Amino acid sequence: MPVTLNLDSASCGTNTATQVSLSCDSAVGAWVKRGDPADPDISEDACVDFASDGESLAALPALLSDSVDLSGISSGDVWLEIGVYAPASAADGCPEISALDDHMIAYGRTSTTDISNASRGVTLIVSCFAVDTGLTMDTCTADCAETHTYCPYAAESGPCDLIVDDCYNACAADDEPCFAACDADWDVCIDDQPTPCDDVLTPCLDECTGDLTCEDDCYEDYDDCVAMNCETLNDTCVARCGVVEDATCASSQ
Repeated sequence: MPVTLNLDSASCGTNTATQVSLSCDSAVGAWVKRGDPADPDISEDACVDFASDGESLAALPALLSDSVDLSGISSGDVWLEIGVYAPASAADGCPEISALDDHMIAYGRTSTTDISNASRGVTLIVSCFAVDTGLTMDTCTADCAETHTYCPYAAESGPCDLIVDDCYNACAADDEPCFAACDADWDVCIDDQPTPCDDVLTPCLDECTGDLTCEDDCYEDYDDCVAMNCETLNDTCVARCGVVEDATCASSQ
């Protein structure tokens, strides 16, 4: 299955996969999941070697397309999650993404997709974990705290609103081209965000067929999902700060 790669510019410092380079070989874990995002079932998993020394994350889609076989999975809504571990070998296995292993340099997921309608491929949203982006520990933790405070109000826009606010503040008054560039960066950032709560809300509302009580239940579940994700994203952000200064295998240029 063809895989397209989008990088989360907020964590990677770039949205261009060729600008995240690796200086050692790695292993890539891939999990096809379905069901409740908080406690999903795993339909298929794989751990494969990635000859990444001297390569960049741009080589990931070809590896996944060649190494992850989805043909035996029954129809229904699923998503793909991946973790890139370096230095690592598939012979040692791939820790689950939620373990936040200190060898994990990047992680990602696709939107929930009906596998029977995904013959054209899927888009993988990849965030950086142990990648040297030039951040210091103090700056990193301050960014995490600001994003966490704003998270419930931003729903699934993640740090994008905060990034565009900073961009606007750096523009001179009445500098319309600068404001337009900020808007373009916001669009890119939004496209880079995984939206697990929206992925669950949309089919839930479709099943309600106008039942207002049912729709209220869907929105309540959505709010609970957003609150849970805010905590999960903050835990991940803080954990990333603990390794980002020591990252030696991957860097963002």
